[in-house]
Amino acid sequence: MTSTAHRTRTTFRFPLTPLGARTARRALAETAPPDDVLLVAGELLANAVQHARRAGRLGLLTVTASDDRTTYTVEVTDPRPDTHPPTAAVPDLTAESGRGLLLVDALAVSREIVPHPPVGKTVRVTLAT
Repeated sequence: MTSTAHRTRTTFRFPLTPLGARTARRALAETAPPDDVLLVAGELLANAVQHARRAGRLGLLTVTASDDRTTYTVEVTDPRPDTHPPTAAVPDLTAESGRGLLLVDALAVSREIVPHPPVGKTVRVTLAT
């Protein structure tokens, strides 16, 4: 007897704005993923808005979540053309931000950047279920 892995995939597209990121996270929450998935998605969406908008780029945020029963994958795509993956640096103890990728990396099985030349990238994070 052969079994195939059940896979669900959900994709949302919203404006590259803080409201777009919040709306994407809420839309994802309605699909009832584990809390860790929502935390990772929220961090990736916030980073995309903060860094892609700071670079003066307009466009869309795309968030995709998929579940194959053993892993859950979150992908966030933005128009910033990074050529190297962001690193999770230890922030100053008094800093109010800068801990997001540390949390993501602590929860993730893997994190990778998929470039989309000439513009944009996808940050893909896989978590164990």
